[in-house]
Amino acid sequence: MEVLTVRIPHYWRETSTPPPYPVMPGRTATFFKGSLFWTIDESLFQDATTVAPGFMRFRLDDESFGVTPPPPCRRRIDYQAITLSELSGELCLCVPQEFVPDQVDESYELWVCHGMDDDEQGQGPRWERRHVIVGYPVFPGFRGLRPVAADADSILLYGGTSCHLCRCHRQTQETISRFYADVHHLSYHHPDSGTLVDYKNNVCDFNITAYTPSLLPL
Repeated sequence: MEVLTVRIPHYWRETSTPPPYPVMPGRTATFFKGSLFWTIDESLFQDATTVAPGFMRFRLDDESFGVTPPPPCRRRIDYQAITLSELSGELCLCVPQEFVPDQVDESYELWVCHGMDDDEQGQGPRWERRHVIVGYPVFPGFRGLRPVAADADSILLYGGTSCHLCRCHRQTQETISRFYADVHHLSYHHPDSGTLVDYKNNVCDFNITAYTPSLLPL
C-alpha cells in the first residue's frame, strides 16, 4: 500500500508494513476518528473456511494497520452484503438477518459504533443496535441496505438491488421505503463499430455528496 502526504514535497511511498488482509475492490475506504476502514474480502482467503475478523483499519497518525471487530450480531456477517458509512460522527452499517426463502418479514439490523479502542474511554469499539428494519428483502451475496445520510430526525438508506430509498425515523423507528428510479432500454455508442448497442441490464444509482462551503470567492 502506498500513501502520499498532502502539502509535503515528496512522492508516493509504501507503508512500513503491508496490509494484513485483502480488501474488496471497488469500495472506497470509510474515514472515522482519524482512521480509514476497509471491508475485508473473504473470497481471497486460501482457506475457504476462514472468516474475516472484522474491518481492516489504517490509522493516519502512525500509519499502522489493525482490525476493528464487527458488531455482536446474532449470525455471521456477510461482508459482501454490508457497507460501512460515517454518519454524524458514528460508524454505521446494516446487517441482513438470516435469509429464509419466501419469508415476508426479512429484516436488517442497523448498528452504530461510537468509539475506537484508543479513544478517551479506552473501551474498544462500542457497537449499539440502533434500529431493526423489517420488510426489506434480503438478497444473499449482494449488497443490501446502505446508510447514506442522516439528520437529527432520521437516517436515509439506499437499497441498490431494487432501486429503493428507505427512511428510518430515529424516535419511532418507523421505516418508509419508496421505489425511486429505474432506467430501461439503455443503449450506448460503440466506438469501434460506430453503432448503437443495447445495454442488457436495467441501471439505477443514488449518491449523496456532503456540502462543504468553499473558502474561495466565486
